[in-house]
Amino acid sequence: MDNDQDKQIIRRYLNGTYSSVEAEKIAESLNRADERGILDDLATEVWEEAESSSAMSHQNEEQYRKEATALLKKLQPRNNSLVKRMLYATVGIAASVLLFWGGISLKQHWDVQHIVMAQLKTDFGEKKEITLPDGSQIVLNACSQLRYPTQFVGDTREVQLDGEAYFKITRNPKQPFHVQTSDFQVEVLGTEFNVKSYAHDQIQSVEVESGKVQVKLPEDCIRLKKQEQIYLNRQSGEYSKLKRSENKVAIWRKGSLHFHQTPLVDVAKELERKYNCHISFREGDSFDNLISGEHDNESLESILESLQYVCGINYEKEGKNIILYK
Repeated sequence: MDNDQDKQIIRRYLNGTYSSVEAEKIAESLNRADERGILDDLATEVWEEAESSSAMSHQNEEQYRKEATALLKKLQPRNNSLVKRMLYATVGIAASVLLFWGGISLKQHWDVQHIVMAQLKTDFGEKKEITLPDGSQIVLNACSQLRYPTQFVGDTREVQLDGEAYFKITRNPKQPFHVQTSDFQVEVLGTEFNVKSYAHDQIQSVEVESGKVQVKLPEDCIRLKKQEQIYLNRQSGEYSKLKRSENKVAIWRKGSLHFHQTPLVDVAKELERKYNCHISFREGDSFDNLISGEHDNESLESILESLQYVCGINYEKEGKNIILYK
């Protein structure tokens, strides 16, 4: 790649004279880490030009400074006066590049804040505990995945969850805690709560043990307080809000299971995750049962016997393979 040529193309883009072919070429190149120094060099050059130029009008200068201030607040660069001066001088370029390449962060280009993401996974029948950098504690249930930053920066503390986890969050009103799942977001300041959101389950839930949480759905926002729970049906889009008995939040931590109007298919997945088995349904049978109840540290066979007694669902078991039938 010819860096000088690419800088000229970037300048033409900023002046509104670039071609779509040129734009695609640069966008593709800047996605590679070894090419991202172009923006660093370009920003430095424009900063030096701005420092030596007296042609900028007072009105333009004030406008650039207003834009720079807004951008700096958003990106929050700290302890780097050079970066701040460069941003003030090149805010037009910075803002345009951010919009054009959507998602390319100035924090990456200038190493203002290098955020490293870590990941915690659990296998079948496994639970894990972790303490986050802010002191918050998380217990991860079986077959779950948690992504979190090794250091919390900015206005929020955000983690990503696929599966189920219990959160005990250190209170910080200035930096709310967010749990992002594939379908909703949970926001708290400091509280204890449980989130269940497995990618292939029909039912998801959020339950609160202490404090308050806010659950943001695509078209709604639900607030929950102590001993309240919300069930979300991914298939229908409907949800129901319920009260939970004291000391019943996240009873899976103690080895117990709780079902509330749970589709049998989801119950089977829950048993697979907990007991490391494989459950299938006999072809031709209809399984539209909704299961409710609690099972305290019971064996897999005991739960299957319960399903047989209550719902008339029979089973055949061979090793870790189970077939359900009617």
